[in-house]
This record gives sequence, C-alpha cells and structure tokens, in this order.
Amino acid sequence: GVKIPYLEAGATTKMECLAGYICQEGFLMQSCPPGTYSLPGSTKCTNCSAGTYTDATQSSECLSCPLGMISEAGAASCVWVKPGYYYNGGEEVLCPARHVCEGNYASPVKCEANEIPNHTDGDCETCPFDTEPSSDDKKCQPCNADEYSFGDSCFAVLTYTTQTVYQATDEAMARITLSLPSLNPRFEDQEALEIEVRVFDD
Repeated sequence: GVKIPYLEAGATTKMECLAGYICQEGFLMQSCPPGTYSLPGSTKCTNCSAGTYTDATQSSECLSCPLGMISEAGAASCVWVKPGYYYNGGEEVLCPARHVCEGNYASPVKCEANEIPNHTDGDCETCPFDTEPSSDDKKCQPCNADEYSFGDSCFAVLTYTTQTVYQATDEAMARITLSLPSLNPRFEDQEALEIEVRVFDD
C-alpha cells in the first residue's frame, strides 16, 4: 500500500500507517470499526463484502461466514438462513415451489403431491381428503361441491352415459358406461367401467 505517514501521540517521528487503521497526514492513527478492515497505508476503512464479517476493531481482513450463515456488506456478524430459504454458496435463496426449507444449512426437501410445506417446523403437511394444495403452497383449499380429491388435486366425482341395447315388453336391459377420472388428473389416461343393468316391469 501507499505509505501514509502519521504522527503518533507524543512522538516527533512520522511512521507508516498499520493494517486495521486509517491515517491522514499529520493526524493520529484511527482504528477501523467492526465490519470493516484496512490494509497498511490506508486512508479509509473498507466494508467487509457480503458473506464475510469481522467482529473486531483494527481488522486487516474479514472472515467467511460459517456454513449455513450469511451476511450483508459491512457486517460484524453472520446470521442463519431463514426458514423458507436455503443456503447456496454463501447466499440465501428462496425455497423452490412444493419444497420445504427449514433454513440454516439444510437442503430443500420435496413434498408429495398431497402435501404443503411448513418451513417453520421443517416438514411437509398432508392435505385431507376433498382438498388440494393452493397455488402458493400456503394452505389446503377445499374442492368444489362436485369434486373429490385424495388431498392432491381436485377432479370431478364421475360422469356416465347410458345406452339401451335390448328392449322387450317385459324386460329392458341397458348398458351403462361409467367414466371414472384417474386418481390424478395430471395423467391423461381415463379409466372406464361398463356394467349391464336389467330392468323388469312390475
């Protein structure tokens, strides 16, 4: 660094400014406060960069935050990653959708289709029947009156069509096709059930 001479109290000889201090020509050396550092010959203290810190005065360097902890620029300490976020290379990153992030250094955990994340408790909560996870993953919302679910996605209860295949004076037989939606409407396949019903006149 550039040699910036300073005059020590009670001294008559000027000296080079030391690391951890700042100096101006003809003035006393001043300590750098926590969250900052300086190299030899500095005229100003420099803030620690994000992800680093120093809790001491007169620092010549900043320390990296421990795993799972972060800091902003000029920090004198580090803080744990908050619930709802996860630690990624020294940064606090928002938890992905349908995942739970308890903060600290824990990695995101994927919830099942019928679950919503509870970041505070660090686990996934199961949605009850006839509900589904909301689009923001914050609650289990009820299905409509004509819908059903196993806690993952709401779908229509069932639809059916009828077709008379035989007709007689004393007996009628109808073929009823029941179209049952698959348990998870994300799948395109639909299941169908056919039954025959005989109807007798009294």
